[in-house]
Amino acid sequence: MRIYITKLVGLILIVFCATLYSPGNLVRSSDESSDHTLSFPIIVENAHEPIAWIEDGMTWVFKNDPTRFNSIITLYTAKNEYEPFQIIVKAPATNNLTNVNVTVSDLIGPNGASISSENITLYREHYLYVTKGSKSSNSETNIPLGPGWYPDALIPFVHPTSGNDLTGRFDAVPFSVNSGDNQPIWVDIYTPENTPPGQYNAKATITSDQGSNSVNVILNVWNFSLPEKRSLHAITEALSLRKSRPAHEEFLNHRLNPKYVNRVDERTLIHNYALDMQSIWLPSGANRHGCDKNPVLSVSDVLNLTSNHEPDLYLYSSYANEVWNCTELAQFFLDWASVLRAGNSHPMIVTYPTDALMGTDLNNTAADIWAILPRHYDAAKANIDKLITNPTTEVWFYNPYVQDGYSPKFTIDFLPINSRIFHGFIGQSLGATGLKFWRMDNWPSDPWTNAEKERVDLPGEGHMVYPGNDIGLPGYIAPSLRLKLVREGSEDFEYIEILKNLGQEQFALDIARSVGADFHNWTQDKNALMRARKQLGDKIHALNSSPLPRDACKTVR
Repeated sequence: MRIYITKLVGLILIVFCATLYSPGNLVRSSDESSDHTLSFPIIVENAHEPIAWIEDGMTWVFKNDPTRFNSIITLYTAKNEYEPFQIIVKAPATNNLTNVNVTVSDLIGPNGASISSENITLYREHYLYVTKGSKSSNSETNIPLGPGWYPDALIPFVHPTSGNDLTGRFDAVPFSVNSGDNQPIWVDIYTPENTPPGQYNAKATITSDQGSNSVNVILNVWNFSLPEKRSLHAITEALSLRKSRPAHEEFLNHRLNPKYVNRVDERTLIHNYALDMQSIWLPSGANRHGCDKNPVLSVSDVLNLTSNHEPDLYLYSSYANEVWNCTELAQFFLDWASVLRAGNSHPMIVTYPTDALMGTDLNNTAADIWAILPRHYDAAKANIDKLITNPTTEVWFYNPYVQDGYSPKFTIDFLPINSRIFHGFIGQSLGATGLKFWRMDNWPSDPWTNAEKERVDLPGEGHMVYPGNDIGLPGYIAPSLRLKLVREGSEDFEYIEILKNLGQEQFALDIARSVGADFHNWTQDKNALMRARKQLGDKIHALNSSPLPRDACKTVR
């Protein structure tokens, strides 16, 4: 009889846990099941000890979300790639947690292989309150989630270069958790290029004054590497950080080229961080504020500037910014572009390609790089397609200020998938080769406590990093969850590019378009995206009986 009672109790618990796991009742997310395979053993909550579970990197976990019963996660990664996940620490309803810390062990793999915990970076996720939220209308298909507390800023456990403990106004560890609240920890696993493929296992341990808990990680390493040279060309600006080499390194670690770096740092950043582009500041006078005209420079003036850079950098000049209202200046823009090319600087224009800007032929348009908003794409598609198929021109996309109701956005209060699918899958589907952000440090007066800049109802607009002074990192920056997902999207782009170079372009683009065909047709289901990524990774893995050579996937500009 005792055996039957035990089995009955076990069955009741299983049904109870399965009911609680219903996505509609738990974490605010866009998914039903995850290709970051999760298992759901029964977790008995102790009345006082920390409750812990594990999440993928595509789900915002909010302060008061109910417990999920995930004690293990299965991840997939290429070599030379970062793969994230989250550890959620929850305080019991009956008491607070104090002196909490989280550690992750080495990952142990086949035949004694391992990935050292030195390749694992932990951050405490910092919540910010969104007061108004991004503007929206009832006709939109991509709707912001509304006001509330959002995890966005990431506070590193230790100094990124010295490994020393950090202290500041906001400290990562140890931390406390109020009763019933959640505290997510973001974890990045970097897989070195010399890692043997196979399955690796690690354990994450949560300790506190009230007791301990643990969760488990399985990392499957595919037998290929992401190339050192990024295929997606991505740039950003940080006005207050133009002289900060640590900030430049952080951007490059997230697959973004800072527009301007110190000249003395160029060679080191090229060699160690794959810096490959730099901006030459040569404004034409025309921009979003007006259609003024500076005199067209001489070729020698341009050469004087371009000659003062490392010879293997791709130099460009964003000489006309958001100038779609300056239609009368078409010939002026063509003249500027011609001089910039002659001076070894690639002209970049931020507008859509009208017929007047297309020039006499595709080698003499108003720009070599066209940065285009999603809201302009449909009307200009015919000329955009011409630029994409032309070997001397590139099309990039950018999307600030929530200017339409359908495309993916980069502000805090949209589903996480927005910051990843925009450039990774949609960019590849449409033939783009680049991503542009106008700014990373457009901070409110105190970005650690206020998500919205004064007079702008767009939380996080123009800032995807946080100043390091408040966390014991003067001169450094702290990344955001959104910046991590921008990196993940760039890595998705790379998977598709690798398959193109392996003769599998149609297969790769079919997969990309199945989740992100264009700015109107894209999934908000994170699991659909992760299934697509796994299909791409599995295909590359199957095509390679041994790891790819380091340069096999490099794209020649």
